[in-house]
Amino acid sequence: MHKYLIIALSIFILTCESPERVWNNPNDSKGTLHPSEWSPTNLVMRRFSSNEISLSWEYDRENISGFKIDRKINANDWVVEYAVIEKDSRQWTDTDAIVSDSISYDYRLYAYAGINSSAFETIVYNDIKPTSSTLMISLDNDSFKLSWTQNSDSTFLSYILYESQSEDMNSKTAIFNTGNNTETNYVVSAVMGESKYYQIITKNIFGLESSSNIIPLPMISFLKTFGGYHHDIGYSVLQTDDGGFVIGGQTYSFGNGDYDVWLIKTDSLGNEEWDKTFGGWDEDGCKSVIQTFDGGFLLTGYTKSFGSGSDDIWLIKTNSSGDEEWSQTHGGSGDELGYQVQQTDNGGYILVGSVDLTSNYDIWLINLDSQGDFIFGRTFGGGNNEYGRSVQQTDDGGYIIAGITSSDGTGQDAYLIKTNSSGHEEWNKTFGGSSSDDGESVQQTDDGGYIIAGTTSSFGNGSSDVWLIKTDNQGNEEWNKTFGGSSSDDGESVQQTDDGGYIIAGTILSSANGSMDVWLIKTDNQGNEEWNKTFGSWNSDNGYNVHDHCYSVQQTEDGGYIVTGGFDFDIVLIKTDSEGNVFGY
Repeated sequence: MHKYLIIALSIFILTCESPERVWNNPNDSKGTLHPSEWSPTNLVMRRFSSNEISLSWEYDRENISGFKIDRKINANDWVVEYAVIEKDSRQWTDTDAIVSDSISYDYRLYAYAGINSSAFETIVYNDIKPTSSTLMISLDNDSFKLSWTQNSDSTFLSYILYESQSEDMNSKTAIFNTGNNTETNYVVSAVMGESKYYQIITKNIFGLESSSNIIPLPMISFLKTFGGYHHDIGYSVLQTDDGGFVIGGQTYSFGNGDYDVWLIKTDSLGNEEWDKTFGGWDEDGCKSVIQTFDGGFLLTGYTKSFGSGSDDIWLIKTNSSGDEEWSQTHGGSGDELGYQVQQTDNGGYILVGSVDLTSNYDIWLINLDSQGDFIFGRTFGGGNNEYGRSVQQTDDGGYIIAGITSSDGTGQDAYLIKTNSSGHEEWNKTFGGSSSDDGESVQQTDDGGYIIAGTTSSFGNGSSDVWLIKTDNQGNEEWNKTFGGSSSDDGESVQQTDDGGYIIAGTILSSANGSMDVWLIKTDNQGNEEWNKTFGSWNSDNGYNVHDHCYSVQQTEDGGYIVTGGFDFDIVLIKTDSEGNVFGY
């Protein structure tokens, strides 16, 4: 009896376990299905609105309870079971996902069946700013065209163009707004050199925005020519008290006779306001012009039309409108030339040039009162020719002179002479080698020393190079630099710049186009080149490169540079920005 009972019980137990187990059922806790084999796939996410992020996925299995989503913001902890979703759903929207480029949302999606969970499908959402545009500026007749690169994002909403008087765009004003992503330019009516700055903001449909570069209105720059049918050239330029410019030179196109002195006044954009010619029946010319303390102008150069000799030094004083107030000639029976003039602290004038006294030329230093009357004259020279090119009153009330000497027995050298306030020599220095060298321009530097620009054939790379020499306050050389190529290059003018470096103007024949060009060189305070720029003209009528020259440079109030010389047969006036660029050139 017991035997049959045990057999019956065994049969009952076997009968209860007889249904076959569904091994691929996620609900089966003893199944062998790996969690990764029943996880959702192809999880996709996109922002739906400024506070909504939508998730969608694919799933093709049955026998699950549903889906769960965990969420994490930035580096915070996961919020487990942030959302529980029905098993038939394949999409879910997070309605609390505020748009921000500083917040990232991490989501992990998994299927669940009873107490079992599949593997995670994880995705991270970062709000992405619109693609930023690059803002550019160009001339458009008398206005400026602002243009920017097109945004092609599918979420593009608008461009907004802002204008500000501050380079950090504080207190900016919207001046243009468009929802058309192909509208990528706007013309502004503004004056070159005005303190105005521009920036494009690009927005997308989620309220995110990106900023372009900030671009200012260009610093005033231009290239202007003045002249007629004959040869005209500018030798001296300076910025005037009203922000404009004045050029001193000579003209064969206008005036009374041969070459005449030509004085041209422009506004700050280089547009001529007036011009005056001075001269007689013969050749007359201007080498230097200054603005005087009373707002007028003083020119110096030479005249063959007036005076005592073949060429005499000529001084012309005008009022602020260029009308002559007085003129003076200085010279004897030989040839005299005035090369540079400066107004002295007492209102008089100091002038340097050359005088022919004994069939050789000597440097001539002349001190004049405010009416141009002679106070004293000093000559400096030896047995051969000396020429004065540049003079400046020094901090101690004396004068520094740069020029050329041929009397030291080593050929032609650059010559530096320091005098006291009465014009008596305190010391002199020569600089040069076995060939021809000269000093054309000198200025006292901030450290009390001197900077000289000229030309050397003794040193450098070509037949002649631009030469820059720095000395201490006793004229002892501290360093020198040469600039040039394989041909002939000349240095004519130098000035210390606001940053302690130097700007040099000259002429280059070593440029690629094979003609003589205006050359501008910027150096640091040790004479190391920072940049150089060339400017040249082309004679389209005759189809040839012409010979252009540069004789004078000055740093302007805005940190740029003003240059004059000659383009072919015309006077050229070039205003650059602080990097030597001319906008649109």
